[in-house]
Amino acid sequence: MTAPLHLWERYARAEPFWAVLTEPRFSRVALTPDALEVFYASGRQHVDRVIEVARASVAPGLTVRRALDFGCGAGRLTAALAERGIDVTGIDVAPSMLEEAARQSARRGVAARCAYLRLEEVEWSAHAGRYDLVHSYIVLQHIPPDEGYPLIERLLGCLAPGGAVALHLLYASAYQAPPDVEAEAQVRPCADLPPMLMATYDVNRVIAACRAVGMRALHLELGEHGPYAGAMVYAQRPA
Repeated sequence: MTAPLHLWERYARAEPFWAVLTEPRFSRVALTPDALEVFYASGRQHVDRVIEVARASVAPGLTVRRALDFGCGAGRLTAALAERGIDVTGIDVAPSMLEEAARQSARRGVAARCAYLRLEEVEWSAHAGRYDLVHSYIVLQHIPPDEGYPLIERLLGCLAPGGAVALHLLYASAYQAPPDVEAEAQVRPCADLPPMLMATYDVNRVIAACRAVGMRALHLELGEHGPYAGAMVYAQRPA
């Protein structure tokens, strides 16, 4: 019997760009070449900001030669990291996302700097202590916390001495479904698929995981993600 497809593989096959940034212009029916370039340009803006904040808040003088992007999706951020001359490894649960990421990396001339791995095939011991930057953005919120906390510990273990981590998570929700949510669901992309999980995490537990690997300074950049309260967690592994 064939195993059922992971939900994110189903999203990836249907809407690889909209599933990452759920804006109408990134759906298949609306996507134009210009919109696709906007999608990847937003990755460059995000990467520039992450490295700037990491250097300013927890890791002065940080030099990023190798980076790990967990939940890389269609390679929006891996391509941006590679364009900065960084060797980057992208990990994702959906093979179709990884295929799209590889296509887009090649299209942008950075394929030689990008390696893509399926989550279930990752040998975490091979990545221990390797990366100057370990990053994940708008990903953990889609993973049940009982699976996400062990993943955070593994990601922290991938940091090289002196390396910085930048992890995004949600920590509170004030979400209330609008009255017309049913009608809205009928027209949105992937309306036939189950909704994306939006999980919140205990920031104290994440801080404790950072402290357990010797991190002494930590910076939280707070923000909103729709109706959810979120935070980007920055910290540096001791050199």
